[in-house]
Amino acid sequence: MLVNNKNNRKKLLEKLNGSFWVGRALILVSLFFVLSNVQAFTFLDAITEGLEDSLNPQHRRPHPANNPPPPRRPMARHTPAPVKKEIAIAQKNTNLRAGPGTGNQKIGSIPQGTEVSVLSRSGKWLQVRTPSPQGNKVGWAYAPLFELETVRKPVSSAKSYPRDRSNLIYAGYSEDFQMVKQAMISGDLPAVEGFFSEREKEVREKSQSDWELIENIGLLRWMERGTLSLDSGNLDEGIRDFGRAEDILNVRQQDSQAEDFLTSLTTFAAESITGNEEFQEYPGEGYEKVLMLNYKSIAYLLDGKRKAYNVTRRAIDWQNMEKQKFEDELREVKEKESTQGASENKSEWQESYRALDSIAERVPSAYVNPFGYYVAGMIQEFESKEDRSLRDNARISYKKALELNPDSKVIQQALKDMKKKQPKDGKRLVHVVVADGFVPEKKMLVYQIPTNKGLVPIKLSIYEPSPSSVARVEVQTKSGKRLAKLSSVADVEAICLRDQKDKEAFRSLRVGLAIARSVGVNDATSRLGVFGAILGNAVNEMAAPDMRSWMSLPASIQAARIRVSNKVKELKIVTYAADGSRLGSKIVKLNSGKDNFVYARSIESQVYAIDGNPLWL
Repeated sequence: MLVNNKNNRKKLLEKLNGSFWVGRALILVSLFFVLSNVQAFTFLDAITEGLEDSLNPQHRRPHPANNPPPPRRPMARHTPAPVKKEIAIAQKNTNLRAGPGTGNQKIGSIPQGTEVSVLSRSGKWLQVRTPSPQGNKVGWAYAPLFELETVRKPVSSAKSYPRDRSNLIYAGYSEDFQMVKQAMISGDLPAVEGFFSEREKEVREKSQSDWELIENIGLLRWMERGTLSLDSGNLDEGIRDFGRAEDILNVRQQDSQAEDFLTSLTTFAAESITGNEEFQEYPGEGYEKVLMLNYKSIAYLLDGKRKAYNVTRRAIDWQNMEKQKFEDELREVKEKESTQGASENKSEWQESYRALDSIAERVPSAYVNPFGYYVAGMIQEFESKEDRSLRDNARISYKKALELNPDSKVIQQALKDMKKKQPKDGKRLVHVVVADGFVPEKKMLVYQIPTNKGLVPIKLSIYEPSPSSVARVEVQTKSGKRLAKLSSVADVEAICLRDQKDKEAFRSLRVGLAIARSVGVNDATSRLGVFGAILGNAVNEMAAPDMRSWMSLPASIQAARIRVSNKVKELKIVTYAADGSRLGSKIVKLNSGKDNFVYARSIESQVYAIDGNPLWL
């Protein structure tokens, strides 16, 4: 532990001394805060005044004529409600006719499993439009031969957001990672491996022990590597990568109980003075830590190991722990706000966050990820063939998962089936899990806030959804017969944006601190003339929000449960766009004579799927 703390101090000093001018700027500005008594108030008073400036417009002084405020941007609008669209899926091969009735001319046919758009109705007949493979024909079909569904266009579509996003930019880690995302979209996974290897080369050469290498590569890189390993089909590497991420979290948890005071103090001072939020190692968001364990359980399932159950139980426990930790921190922040008398923030910069509320409010909390319980139920259901008492355990797990995601059709059906007796039809149970799209990505929000000291620039990180063309994922036979449509288990997009929404109080404090710091630096350095201006600019340039996040995570984790005969040797995972056109597909092989677990990743037209090892059963 002592070695780890020494390493942390060493890394911090390397960051502080990386630039001659920036290092000395920090020293001089720090001394001015301590010695000069510039404004005759303490640094805490500066934070309070900064908060009052940002929260209470009546405290602001008029802008001088030669320095007018920038034009006010239009308030960001809330995301409109999703557009409803009715579709129908043919349950059998059926005819397409020129009118509603068997007496009308046959103009085509609709194969079983085909999805058509419903245009209108007439009695027991539907007017439909067929997809491209059937010629985009409009005709009539007999309604009882179809399964009807209502589709809502995803609210994360780019069209849902205000057109003026000029104050949002890519920066830091988020900007660098765009290359990785494009490579994954195009199917060039070797390029992704090259991206990581190139950036880790120097770290690997300097690390003097295995643990030092693990720590220096860091939590975020191991999580990103784990996702890549899984998508590439490298199960051993995926288990190793997520294992190292979990090791880092376990060591941090132990160190936090007796953290070296100097390390925490110097890190806090460096972040407070410079405004640079990346001085410390990436801490990981609470929901990311839970998802890391979810992914580790997937890797073990694909490897056929029962260890998946122990990992998924840890994910459930970790989620409860992170939820409690967040609630305690939020209570502290709100108490500080109350003590300082901060009023509700009505600033325009907040509207950029509130425009995403309709997505965030799809979940009540960032800690309602049901995937841990779903995996527990899945494993208990697999094992209930040999031990019937576990069927009731599976029912309990699925019930808890449904409490966290009441709208999930696959969980609803699983719970319903667990209340019935074990089927004796000789068919195999296949659980299919597909991770789709990309989690919202971080951008930098740049804004000018008017205060009684003039305009103060602030930089904040903000998550924005990553649009996906995939509207539907299906499991089919190799010949194309539809077996199931996947439904959501974990809405990762909503969980991410809910976490952002619930941290509004934290952002308000950061804005107050940024204002106080900017005003304090300008006042302190103004006494140094030209040299002070250079120092002030250097410090202000260092101010940057934390742009790091686990960017290779999916936007959603979907699932399906199907029963197939022993004759079925392969399944096909197929993705479709909102207009019904086919985007991508991948065939996976099933293990004969046993129940199976299948995992795939869909990104635009790419489908990455893995042939898993036989389960331990």
